Amino acid sequence: MPYKELERNAAKVARCVLGRVATGNSRCLSDDEGAQHIADALKINTGLQYLDLEANQISNEGAKAFAAALAINTALIDLELTNNQINQEGAKLIAASPTQCDVSLEFL
Repeated sequence: MPYKELERNAAKVARCVLGRVATGNSRCLSDDEGAQHIADALKINTGLQYLDLEANQISNEGAKAFAAALAINTALIDLELTNNQINQEGAKLIAASPTQCDVSLEFL
């Protein structure tokens, strides 16, 4: 799905009951703005359990957006972010986020 289409449909996706979304290695996110839209959708989605965003050019700014979403989302159990541009600082933000509330993230 092209990035602009993903952006336009983020709110619709957020309201769907999805179990798994995989965009790994598709590079459909060209910057952290797309990651922000997905993170915003995660804040209101209660059904998504598996999200694969491997190799999508997400940096620490995107990691920060996901950290904020994980503080709210209680359904996600697997978030795949390998092969992005997230360094140790961004990884620490995400890793610390699930401990801020009762979420069930099991794999990162």
